[in-house]
Amino acid sequence: MSDDILIPFLLLTILGTYLVYSVFFSPHGILRKQSFKLCKSKYYFEAINTLEQLLKILPYYSPAWFYRGLLLSATEQYIEAVESYNTAIKYGANYNYNFRSKVWYNKGLALYEIKNYHDCIANYDLAFQTPGFGLLLVGRSFFYRIWYHRGLALHKLENYTEAIHNYDRASKQHLYPLWSGIDRCVFNFRSYEKILAKNNPSLKQKPDIYSVWKSKSLALYELERYEEAINYLDLILQERSNYHYCFYYKARCYARLEKIDMVLENLQQSLYINQGKYQEQIKIDSAFDALRKNRQFKNLLKRFE
Repeated sequence: MSDDILIPFLLLTILGTYLVYSVFFSPHGILRKQSFKLCKSKYYFEAINTLEQLLKILPYYSPAWFYRGLLLSATEQYIEAVESYNTAIKYGANYNYNFRSKVWYNKGLALYEIKNYHDCIANYDLAFQTPGFGLLLVGRSFFYRIWYHRGLALHKLENYTEAIHNYDRASKQHLYPLWSGIDRCVFNFRSYEKILAKNNPSLKQKPDIYSVWKSKSLALYELERYEEAINYLDLILQERSNYHYCFYYKARCYARLEKIDMVLENLQQSLYINQGKYQEQIKIDSAFDALRKNRQFKNLLKRFE
């Protein structure tokens, strides 16, 4: 073997050996592996403790701060999660846009949970900064999720028109079932996020198209665009024929439109499917105030007492 080939070969061998040692046999490599196993077994608090041991060895290791944030969010410690994401951003200035976009997005999710909606939206906007080739790494489905969650935050701020615009942007991605492989070589990124999202409702990052339609129908209702709201509820019912929520909200829309027969038909359907959820709620819902003295409305409620 000539020197021209031998030297690069030796360098690659040394580099490969170092990487294998670093990932599997070094103290921090072992701690990474332990935290992954604990996470997979749903021992999230133990996984956090393991990551904190790792951070004593590598205090500037941005991915560890990020995964610590994910685990803190998974255990509903959202304020601490935000602090961990901030540290990940601080030490991750030299990481690729893909990584930083993920940190900003998940920080936005945590801020949403503590009702800091303005800062939540600001972090979603930062997450959109993935440029050029980074878009291929992050996947268009990632932007679907940002548009959707940005819409939810705007909804909470009662900015319904802008929320609808965000829901529309989300639904136009048409890639909601997809999940892209991201940062596989950096701390098992994809595995951690998938495990957390699978086992923790607060971290589900792939809302389906029906969630978008549902959120949009709520915003349309608030804007008094009742017919449009009903259209989206009907779209959901085409695939989920027993979704009681849709029948109940259709009844609310029809009440505002003063279509009594349709109110009674949809209320009855929602009560048949889930009497426990709506029996008391109907009695105090202001949408039905104009019907309180209606004989058919009162008889319907009596039937389900």
